[in-house]
Amino acid sequence: MPIQFIGLKSLKDEDVTSLQRVTKTELPKIERELKKAKVIIDIKRFEKDGNRSKFSLHARLESPSLMFTAKADSWEIATATHMVFNKLSTEIQRKFKT
Repeated sequence: MPIQFIGLKSLKDEDVTSLQRVTKTELPKIERELKKAKVIIDIKRFEKDGNRSKFSLHARLESPSLMFTAKADSWEIATATHMVFNKLSTEIQRKFKT
């Protein structure tokens, strides 16, 4: 499943590695439910001047006939990534619930 990140240039190196690590563990869960889909994650970083930064993630999962979206924000990028993938999974399960 292809994945595209938008806004990686605004992140620090340790944030990028954390994002990739969480994505590698969460993406196979989504792949089980939708085979031919593309994930686009838009990352925004707020509070750039202080010691802490808040991260906002907007994810789109595009398949040939369906589209799912999810948003999450947190002070830690790993937490925000987990939240986005959990919300996407919930959206998919709601759609295919019979």
